[in-house]
Amino acid sequence: MAQNKRGPELRKAQTPMKYLLMLFALCCIAEAKVLKGKVVNVHDGDTFTLLVGKEPPYKVRLDAIDAPEEKQAFGEVSRKALAGLVAGKIVQVDWKSKDRFDRIIGRVTVDGVNVNLNQVNTGMAWHFKKYNQEKSFAQAESAAKAQKLGLWKDANPLAPWEFRKQAKQRKG
Repeated sequence: MAQNKRGPELRKAQTPMKYLLMLFALCCIAEAKVLKGKVVNVHDGDTFTLLVGKEPPYKVRLDAIDAPEEKQAFGEVSRKALAGLVAGKIVQVDWKSKDRFDRIIGRVTVDGVNVNLNQVNTGMAWHFKKYNQEKSFAQAESAAKAQKLGLWKDANPLAPWEFRKQAKQRKG
């Protein structure tokens, strides 16, 4: 009978351990993944195609920023700025998730440069505050705005999310 009493106690003691193991497993799953590959196409100021070995191409979207759309003011300028940084180069992409379009959302580094932050620093993209609260991006945007760099040369540049919203309203 002593074993019967001990059985439930042992199970109760194991329950917290199970939760800890599950939590550990979830943390490992959420851990950032790293891709290293060659940028073969730059679509706009925050999206490009990456080749990694013989794997199918990855579409990568820069995390924490939003660049002007292709048909928007500064769209082509922003695309060319990103292309100047990454086109044809080997880059590192640290990522944790994909978006609804199955694009990898990541932080990109090339030759020691944080590409995401560089796009904001040079006025080629907005800090995407809706999805990111990092002070470094907010400060970079404020500095670019104060210096009237890139898209901030316009008196009232239209944010890409507003441009997309207006385009959707025109269609709908």
